[in-house]
Amino acid sequence: MFFIAILSFVSSIMVIGLKLISTIWNDTGVYDNLQKLGLKGKNIKQLITKQMLFIYFIPTILGCGIGAFTTYRIMLVSAVTYIEKVMALVGGLCALVLILQIVIFFLIRKKVMDDYVR
Repeated sequence: MFFIAILSFVSSIMVIGLKLISTIWNDTGVYDNLQKLGLKGKNIKQLITKQMLFIYFIPTILGCGIGAFTTYRIMLVSAVTYIEKVMALVGGLCALVLILQIVIFFLIRKKVMDDYVR
C-alpha cells in the first residue's frame, strides 16, 4: 500500500507539472500581447508566478488535506491503535510531495521566465 501511495503521489506531481507547462505554453501569445501593450517584464513575471502557484499547488494542498483527514477518520472508525504512527507517515509523505513540487516549480518557473519574458 505504501508503494502505491508513493507511486500515486509521484504520478500526480508529474501530471500537474505537465498541465502547468501546457497552460503556460498556451498562454505565451497572451504574454507577448501584454508586453506589446506596455506591461513591464516584472509585472508579467508576477502574473505568471501567481498563475503557476494556483495551478500547481492548490490540487496538492487540497489532496493532502482531504487524504489525511479521510485516513484519520477511517482509522478512528476501525479502532486502529497506531493512529499516530500512520498519521506521521501521511504527514511525512505529504511533506515529501510538497518538497518535490517546490523544486519542480522553481525549475519550470525559471525555464518559463527565461523563454517567454524579456
